[in-house]
Amino acid sequence: MSKELTNTDEGEFTGAEHEINELLADIGTTGEWTEFAKDIKALPKHGVFFRWPAEADFEWVHPEDRGLIESLIPGSRIFCRDVCENSNDRDEGYFRIQYGGIKIRVKPSMWLPVVHQGIEIGDRIEVKSNHGKHTPVIGNIHDIEYDPIGRCTIYFISVNGIALKKKFFKEDLRPCRRLEQPLSSREIEMLNQQHY
Repeated sequence: MSKELTNTDEGEFTGAEHEINELLADIGTTGEWTEFAKDIKALPKHGVFFRWPAEADFEWVHPEDRGLIESLIPGSRIFCRDVCENSNDRDEGYFRIQYGGIKIRVKPSMWLPVVHQGIEIGDRIEVKSNHGKHTPVIGNIHDIEYDPIGRCTIYFISVNGIALKKKFFKEDLRPCRRLEQPLSSREIEMLNQQHY
């Protein structure tokens, strides 16, 4: 049985809501409310566009980036989404999606969120032998794709600039240290994620 609000209850509710809004206005752009708002509006960071989000519609893509996006989607490439550096683009509602060195500004659109496994394009890695399953080799990640049937991320490696045809999975790879060179912050992060 539902209980209907009386005029008194409704007035108290409106008064409380007004009071909360005043408190939030006093806090301003700093404080716990900002962190709470960020958590609510958090978007999946990695995802894939298997289909064009809107049929023959480019409204969700920044006008300067339309030529770039046609060559990349639809497909199985995993993009990383982040906030645009340019405040005007942010004000217009654009986010930045990135694939390797390619950056494209888009508005929120339908994509399939994917779990990030800590490996990015350009990372230097070593292919593990896995009991003779693979030939150990050192190379760089040149392509990352998502397999919707197996529901897993697939990595493609290049060695000395030559792309290998074989597909690899996270368990086949480990971060690689470069001798006589300091580790980059990205390599340190990858090494810290390893469990032996």
